[in-house]
Amino acid sequence: MLYKGYKNEALKHFPEVMNKVLMENENQMFNPTGLIIRTMKRRLGSCSNKGEITLSTELIKLPDRYIEYVITHELCHLKHHNHGKQYYKLLSEVFPDYKQIRKELRKYIQ
Repeated sequence: MLYKGYKNEALKHFPEVMNKVLMENENQMFNPTGLIIRTMKRRLGSCSNKGEITLSTELIKLPDRYIEYVITHELCHLKHHNHGKQYYKLLSEVFPDYKQIRKELRKYIQ
């Protein structure tokens, strides 16, 4: 029942955060084809080669800044489908303090 509550909250909150991130980065013209919210035990997010962003319901337990980071991380994969040099260049442009946030986020991941 608790996980159902997390999912219901995520279904309401994540689209709002996604829209905020997209608006803040409209110059990048990120164009995801969809947002999927589901339980994922080992990942917080993913981006399919079709452009769908998937977010873990586990993110709902975290402050919005971490949710924004995961969304931004996945949106950057729409332009660079790997973790190469160009990907990190884009990520640092749109989320300058990503290294610090990523470091902090690791304490929430088992």
